[in-house]
Amino acid sequence: MKNKNKLFPILGNQFEPTDFCSLSLSVQECAWAGFDVETYDGLNDYVEWTRQKHQAKIAYGGYGEHRAIYKSSLHFNATHRCIHLGIDLWAAVGTPIFAPCDSKIHSFRFNKAHLDYGATIILENDSPYMPSRYTLFGHLSFASLEHLVMGMPIQMGQCFAWLGDRSENGGWPPHLHLQSIRDLGDGWGDYPGVATQVEAQLYLNNCPSPRSLF
Repeated sequence: MKNKNKLFPILGNQFEPTDFCSLSLSVQECAWAGFDVETYDGLNDYVEWTRQKHQAKIAYGGYGEHRAIYKSSLHFNATHRCIHLGIDLWAAVGTPIFAPCDSKIHSFRFNKAHLDYGATIILENDSPYMPSRYTLFGHLSFASLEHLVMGMPIQMGQCFAWLGDRSENGGWPPHLHLQSIRDLGDGWGDYPGVATQVEAQLYLNNCPSPRSLF
C-alpha cells in the first residue's frame, strides 16, 4: 500500500490499497470462532477465508492485540506473553520484502523455537520519516539470511528478504512480522514480539506502530 511519508512500501509498489484487508486475532474477535486458530491448518484456513471474503491479496493487523494463539508454544506460554507488539502481514511464501529507507544490517539470526520468528533480520534505519531507529522483520526464508554481513548497507527500495514457509519461519502460515523498535537494548537478531499484559504498555511505548511502512 503506497504511503505518503517518503518511504518505500515494504511489499513494493505492486499492490493497491484494495489489495489489503484487516485481520484480527484478538480474543475479543468473533470472526475466527469457527476456526481452530491455535493450529497451523486452522489459522491458515482463517487467513485464507478472510482474504477471500474481502477479495484481498494481503491481510494485515495485530498491533497491540491480546491474543490466545500462543498457548501451544512454551516460548510464549511459560511467561504468559499474549500482547502482540508488531503488525502481521499475511501473504504468500516467497513474497519479496523491500527496505523502506536507506538502512544497514544491524543483526540477523534464526530463532528456532516453535512459533518464534524463524529467520529474522533487524535493520538500523537512516531516515527521519521512520517510526523508529530499528525495524525487525520476522518469519523470513533461510535464503534471506544468506550472504548478509553486519553493517551491510541496504538501499531504500532494495529487495533484501522473502517470506518463508513453515519449516523456516517458526512453524507459522506464511506472513511477515513487522516491528518498529526505538531502543533495541542488547537485542541481536531478536527482540520480544509478544509481551505479558503487565509489561505491555512499556513495550508498546518502545515499539510504535509500523503502519506507515506499507
